[in-house]
Amino acid sequence: MGNMIYLYTYEGRGERRLSMEREAICEPQRINIVGMEIVGCRVPFSRAYLEEVQKSFRKRKLFFLWLSICSAFRKQNELTREIKRMMQQGRIGELCEIDAKYYRKYAKAYLLAQYDWARTEKWAILCSPQFDGAMVSDFITACKPKVKEIILVGSRLFDPELMTYQEETGILISKTDECEMIQDCRLILDGSEGGSSLLRYVPDVCTFIDLSQDVMKRRRIMRKSAQIQYISLGKFLDRHFRFGL
Repeated sequence: MGNMIYLYTYEGRGERRLSMEREAICEPQRINIVGMEIVGCRVPFSRAYLEEVQKSFRKRKLFFLWLSICSAFRKQNELTREIKRMMQQGRIGELCEIDAKYYRKYAKAYLLAQYDWARTEKWAILCSPQFDGAMVSDFITACKPKVKEIILVGSRLFDPELMTYQEETGILISKTDECEMIQDCRLILDGSEGGSSLLRYVPDVCTFIDLSQDVMKRRRIMRKSAQIQYISLGKFLDRHFRFGL
């Protein structure tokens, strides 16, 4: 399974003690999307409880005991080993443990196949040390027939590189560290880490494509305005596995 497992939880059970219910782990579901297989598995605890488990050695032992019993009953030994590994490394909870390249792959597929470019002339790309350079140029090149102007926020690309991209694509590309510049963009691709200071400048009507696994960022964006269309692989998996949408 490697790094393509999506572990999701029940809500409203934060105070529940670990149970030995054999039906607790559901049969893993598999989805194939943009060329990758992701395994979804539900556990009978809230995200808050699992965060407590990560901090307590005693609770972690009980969790592993419960997991072993479920595994023996369901014959899900490989899945159990994967969840144990995630727990030991502190990477469990409301978790989509997927390499960032899959978030980029999903975002590009959405832009090319589903996004309505008809009213978009200006596009903002929020960069970070983990998302810059060739990764950004890959998006620019893929979408070059569809957009006239791109603002790169926080990019460390050198000016000669930007000039080369402009000549190759015919797109007006500017670079800035001023967050205010994104306020009139209808499309925002966010590859930044955290980015809480940027969110106040996100326009109330736009499509916001998130390349991070930050659940709190998703909640802040969706609370800001009902007219922001929030897109991310994490949200897609949550809707698919939890709600069957």
